[in-house]
Amino acid sequence: MNKHTKLAFMVAPILAVVGFIAADYYEENEAAANKIIQLAPEGHCDIANKSCVLISGDFKINVSDDAGVTEVNSTFPLDSATLFLVDKSDKMTPYPLG
Repeated sequence: MNKHTKLAFMVAPILAVVGFIAADYYEENEAAANKIIQLAPEGHCDIANKSCVLISGDFKINVSDDAGVTEVNSTFPLDSATLFLVDKSDKMTPYPLG
């Protein structure tokens, strides 16, 4: 075995560990970034009767309104949420929740 092959065998495990750690830091950074998720209603959405479920893959949100208080329950923990209501003229109105 020549010196280049020996050096490659010594350096390869170090590079593998460093690559694993770098990939973990990258994934952690991506997970911490703010995300915008577009949700679609599951059936008919009636917020007043507490039967409005919005979905996107495995992520589900239940939106309800009781005496002017909007409540949002989700399948995954949320740091914050913003509800955008769109009227018939496509004008968006943001409502920060929590």
